[in-house]
Formats: sequence, C-alpha cells, structure tokens
Amino acid sequence: MFQNSSGFHIDGGQFYNIHGDHNEITNVYMHDLLRNASVLHAAHNSGERVKNAPRCMSGTREDVISTIMTWIHNKFVPPSNQRILWLHGLAGEGKSAIAQTVAENLCAEKRTSDLIPKLAASFFFSRAHEDRSSAARVFPTIAYQLSNNLPGARDVILRALQEDSSILDLSPNDQLERLIVQPLRLLELTSNVMDVKKLGMSYSVIMIEALDECNDCTSIVQPLVAMSTLLPHLFKIIITSRPESGIHDCFWESITCGITHPLALGDFDARADICSYLVTSFSEIRRRNRRRMTTVPDSFQWPSQDVIDRFVEKSAGLFLYAASIIRFVDHWFESPARRLSKLLTSQPPVSTLLKDHPYAPLDHLYTHILSTIQDYISTLHAVLGPVMSLLVPLSIRDLSTLLSPYVDADEVAAVLERLQPVLRLSSSWNLESPEPIQIYHQSLREFMNDRRRSGNFYLNPSSPHVKLTNCCFHIMAKMLRYNICQLPSHLIQTQNNEGHILDARREEHIPGSLRYACQYWAQHLLLSSLSVAGARQYLDEFIDSNLLHWIECMSLIGRLGKAVQALRLLSNQKRFGSHADIFMDCETFILAFYHQISTAPLAVHLVALPACPRQSLIRRRFAHTLPQGGNGNADCVPLTWDELLRRTVKARDTQPSMLDDDDDIQSHNLLRNVSSRTDVRGNWSVPLAKVLPESITQGNWSVPFAC
Repeated sequence: MFQNSSGFHIDGGQFYNIHGDHNEITNVYMHDLLRNASVLHAAHNSGERVKNAPRCMSGTREDVISTIMTWIHNKFVPPSNQRILWLHGLAGEGKSAIAQTVAENLCAEKRTSDLIPKLAASFFFSRAHEDRSSAARVFPTIAYQLSNNLPGARDVILRALQEDSSILDLSPNDQLERLIVQPLRLLELTSNVMDVKKLGMSYSVIMIEALDECNDCTSIVQPLVAMSTLLPHLFKIIITSRPESGIHDCFWESITCGITHPLALGDFDARADICSYLVTSFSEIRRRNRRRMTTVPDSFQWPSQDVIDRFVEKSAGLFLYAASIIRFVDHWFESPARRLSKLLTSQPPVSTLLKDHPYAPLDHLYTHILSTIQDYISTLHAVLGPVMSLLVPLSIRDLSTLLSPYVDADEVAAVLERLQPVLRLSSSWNLESPEPIQIYHQSLREFMNDRRRSGNFYLNPSSPHVKLTNCCFHIMAKMLRYNICQLPSHLIQTQNNEGHILDARREEHIPGSLRYACQYWAQHLLLSSLSVAGARQYLDEFIDSNLLHWIECMSLIGRLGKAVQALRLLSNQKRFGSHADIFMDCETFILAFYHQISTAPLAVHLVALPACPRQSLIRRRFAHTLPQGGNGNADCVPLTWDELLRRTVKARDTQPSMLDDDDDIQSHNLLRNVSSRTDVRGNWSVPLAKVLPESITQGNWSVPFAC
C-alpha cells in the first residue's frame, strides 16, 4: 500500500502529509491540467447538452445513418484509405440530429467485452458557447476524452504533456501532432490494444460536429487531413459541417486522393422522413390537446394529408422547417388548430428578391413568427439580439436582470413567450426557470443579420454587442463593491473548512447576471461598433470605480485566469492608448500576486496593492485607496516589476517551504524564467502572460478558494 511513499505518519487511523509516488502525483496533476484545458460540455453526452440535443425520430433518416454505420464498420481495403467521412448539408437538413444519433448508436453497440470504445471522442461545436466555438480547445478536449476512454492512452498522453506543458498553448496543428498523433503511435508500437486484426473488431470513431461553427475551422481541418493517415488504423474520423467553400477547399485534395469520403445530405431524399415526422408530431399534439381542439371532430384527420404534403413540399428537405412548424403549432395556451390556421393563411413576405433562395420557406416561417410582435420591433431587438449574441446562454431571470437598462422583466417574458417556436424553451417555463435561453437554430441569426432576407426585422450584427457592453458595465457599476460577499474576518484572513459559507454568500451576492458581466464585458466591448471615444468613456469609469473590485469578484467565482485573458485582449488594443497600458500593468499585477489573490480575494486590496511596485501604473492610479499606512517604508517596496519578481524568486529559492502545492511550484518556476529575462526594462514592459502558458491564464485554472 505504501510502496514508493515517504514522509507520512499515522495518527488515530488517519494519514497525514502523504507524499506518494512522484509519477502518480505528476500524472494526477497533468490530467487536471488537461481537463481544465478541455471543454467538458462539448461531448455528445455531456449533461449540459444531452437533454436538448436533437435526435432523429425513430424510423427516419435510416438510409443516411445506415450509410454512415457501414462506412464505420468497413475495413480498409487497399488502395482505399478513407480515414475521414465528411457529412455536409445546408443549415436545417438535420446534420446535428444525425450526428447525435450515430454517436448514441456507437455507444449502444459497445459490448461489455470490448476494450475499445466505438466512440472514442467527440466535440460538438456551438456558436452559442464561447468555448465550444474555439479552435484552441478542440484537440485538448479530444485528448482528454481519449485519455479517459482508450486503454493505455492516459499514460502516453500525459507523458507528452509532462515533457512539455506548453503543448496546450500551441497551434491546433501542433496540439494534434504532439498531444494525440505521436502518443497514440507510441501506444500502437508498445501495446496490442489498438491492433484491429487481433481484436477482431470494427473501428473507433472520433466525431467533430458542426465544424462551420468553429471560429477557425481551417486550423482544424487542415491538420486533421494532413495527419489522419498517421493515426493508428483503429481510428476513423467523422466531421459534419455546412458545405462552405473554405471547408470544401480544405477537403478537396484529400477527397481526390481517397482519404476523405464526402457524403452530401442533400443527395438523400428526405421527403418521406419529413412526412413521417410531421404526421407523428401532429398526432402527438392532438393527443395532448384534445380538450382544447373541440372544433376538430374526432373523425377528421388533422391536419389533412393535403396540408402535410404542402408542408413537405415547402420544406425543400429542411427538417428545421418541419420542426419549426411543429413548435409554432404546439402552443401552451392558444389552440393548436387556431395556430395552424394562422400559419396556413399567412402570406409570404412582399419582397421577392430571394424567392429562389434555398431558405425561402424558412424565411417565410421566421417572418410569420416575428410578425406577432412587429409593432414592438425595438423591444424584439432588445431581447432577441442579446439572446443571439450572448457568449454563454443565461437563464430568464439572469437575462432579465442583465437587460434591465433597456427592457423590464415583463417585456422580456412577453417577447420570449411570442418567440417560443424559435427558442430552446420548455413549455412550462417561467421567470424562475433555471434552464438557459438559446435560439433553436443558428439560421435565425443568419436570417436576421441579412437585410435582404429579413426586411424590417434586420438586426445589425454589432448592435446587440453595443447593448450588452452597456448592460455589463451598468450591472458591474451597480453591484461591485469592496468585500462584495460580506465575508467575516476569519474567512478573509485564514484558510479553513467553511466553504459552505462562501458558497451561500456567493450565491446571494453574485448572481448569474453579474458573473456573466464580469467574465465577458471585454469581449462584448471589442465586438461592438462603439467609437474609440465611447469605449474610452466606459473604460475610464470602470478603471476608477470597479477595476479592483472586479478582480476580487473574478477570484471569488474562480475565474481569475479569465480576468487575465480579458486584460490581455484589451492591452493589445493600441487604439485605447493609456487604457491599454494600465490593462497591461494590471495583467502583470494579477499574475505577480496570483496565489494571494486566488486564495484570498480581498488580498487585492490588503496585500497586493500595498506591495505593488512604486512605479507601477496600478499603484499610482489607486494610491488613494491604500490602507492606512499602506505605503509603509518606501525602501521596502520595490521600484519596478522586475525588481519585485526577482525578490519573489529569491525568497522562494531560499525558503522552499513557501511552495505549498503543485500550483505554487509551477508558478514559481515560471516566475524564475521571467525574472531571469534580460530584455525587461524598468517598468516591466513585457506582461507576464506573454511568457506564461495559456493554460495558466485562461479557463478555470485558479486555485480553489479556501479562505
């Protein structure tokens, strides 16, 4: 039990101060590092997305699914070497539902005797989630899933990460090669675990869905195509996307040389499946709402076959069109029969500029739904625009609070009620419903951002970001303050086991709307069309009134790394002039005192600021807020950042006991590298984040709060 362990003692049946096998401890740390760099809710079966994930209704899309499953199970027969299946189709043709269904089928196929999972890893992109649209997070996520799902993969992947943790900050091309391809090839050479012939089984799939919703899809496709043949023969890759020209160009050469098998969803006749879907769905609506459909005699077919055929014809192969009709008709209050009658008598938009557009029927449906509040277009834009532009979806309550400068909660509820057919919203929702609000499909955003298609409903893509920028600054100015959680002194100053008190205070004083504002104000500012003067006005007020309180709050919610990321974005904006300089200085400020601030948020004011270098912009800006006597002996306060960093490294070198855990050890090693640089100048012109791994400065890396 205690092999390779040392430095422990036993007292009363409890173990203290155990320092186990170094390799095991390192692996645990590296696994946590990889986990934090991955996107857990991007997996096909993640708790966040699986409940509302689209799926093919039983008995539909069987021809497409059968084709995909056959391709997966077929063995490589020379000269064929197809490693990638690219399923492409227009928005609304059902790619996501097919991918989810195939993924679940693969998981269901796995026998208990199988060592290898049929689905090795998956990443489902989404523009509605910032991290699920990031190219930088794809391959760390896949590597993390492989390390958990594939026997033997954990050791080789973590070994690669241990040898060079900067892999997580490299380009997707290098991440794929060094974090996935090379480790798996090593595993193939040293183990029989991936010998398909000996195992007598089919292949294991890596699935990437909705690639077109990635912020840099080329950086994903190109390395996958280039390195797919270097992966062990066990693996096949399925990618779904729209047939966008950039993606097609990346696949073209691999298609011609037989590495990629293109599968066009439009080549499959979906009319019978759409008809089956409509008939089944309308029957279910009638069954559930029979008491509210007294005008429809039981002996009548509802709707008639002519109506079904009309919808099938207008759908033009888009399952999204059929699904949107069902959601519109299936209303919680108004009679479904009346809703259907309204839809059948509605007229197409007057404009015929795009009458031959493949999405013309969908545009007509969207126009009809939005026209239910056409007299309140400004309110519609004030609610729907932010819903489509949020970087992370919010609950109705948090959304209403965030948008309070423009609309009140009742107006938000009224708009959402009218827009229920185009939103992911349960039929029993209310203002206290916890589920996040999202649009049902990205095609609605594209419709509203195209003036030719949406007409009076057109919404400039940058306009919601202007509103959200104002909303974020407004709620931060209103709610941020010193000791926002009103923590008692014993929780502020010492580590303890009363985390439940902090959780309750955090829930009470930092609502979801404020959490969102603190994490994403910088991104919305940069995505908005605000003038430089307008942006600087916001920044002036924020820096003077809320900057330090914001850092405290970001520490409390465990997002101090995201604070550094936001500051880095802003410090790179030279158009902000002196504001960019202070954000660069603030970035260094957080990283220099990262341990103190992350473990005791009020250390921002009580420890870090008083110890800040005398020439730092942060100290100069907030000298008036220093605690009484905070200036202390001027000779004891470093003059510049590089002097402070060198003192810190020297102190830690001479007192190793100061390094409490792996986080301290890693940050200490990084500080040593920084302080030994010869190109730093008096005011530390190179921010620490430039030489720190991005895994430290993004995501949820911060040390758990225990004060």
